[in-house]
Amino acid sequence: MLKFALINSSWYASRGSTENVESVETRNKNKQRIKTNQCAPGWARNSVENRRNPVFLCYSKDMNLGALKDDYDQMQAQYGAPHLHSIYFGGCARHPKLCLVFMNPTARNIATHLEWPGIRAPWVGTKNVWNFFARIGVISSEIHAQIQAIKGTDWTPEFAQAVYNDVARRGVFITNLAKCAQIDARPLPDAVFEQYRAHLLRELQIVQPKDVVLFGNQVSSIILRQKISVSQCRQIKFAQDGQSFWPVFYPVGNGFMNIDKAVEDVLAISHNQ
Repeated sequence: MLKFALINSSWYASRGSTENVESVETRNKNKQRIKTNQCAPGWARNSVENRRNPVFLCYSKDMNLGALKDDYDQMQAQYGAPHLHSIYFGGCARHPKLCLVFMNPTARNIATHLEWPGIRAPWVGTKNVWNFFARIGVISSEIHAQIQAIKGTDWTPEFAQAVYNDVARRGVFITNLAKCAQIDARPLPDAVFEQYRAHLLRELQIVQPKDVVLFGNQVSSIILRQKISVSQCRQIKFAQDGQSFWPVFYPVGNGFMNIDKAVEDVLAISHNQ
């Protein structure tokens, strides 16, 4: 049975409208303001602290997903491996039924490689997580079979796009809390995830999903601003500033032992929409 929890909310770096089309000229001006630590009227400034230098990022009411990508690329230099590229998001970017939020990308995603010419989306060139996605209906059986039939290094930009077109058709948006790619799956400290929190919330504000699934204790605790144990709040909704958040077991890597529980909970969330 699904349950509900209401928590206090005051966490947007800025509140604003849905995604607007932004001209190249406007985008370049916005990037220049970031470089010079200046914000236009109606913008808010957030400092991303680094032991060497702080990076100041500006949040506009009309900031779109493209502008967030620029920020993520800057933050890769601060928090990610220098020889890897940041990873963004993929799938249905306008009112999806589900938004799936994971932790952070690693070099196993071939879209982190600087020479990759395709989309910079989560889980490109990996295998295990797509088994999970197939079980919860995020991809078709045909796409799943193709993924399992090839090596991760055999993914092409065209195939990656076809996979995420399939995800989009099913009304699902896939993202990570932190976009900084790491060389391996060693956990990031909370302090790094915190730097990405406002950006992830802005993503959700733009995309406007019906339900947001937060995978794992760390992601759930950072986003919800309270200590979360997913084992203690299965199928419990946390309502915050108009968003519906659902903490769920992490289904891959060290969390693979809990994949059946994660499948059960995501399907319950989907079926009760």
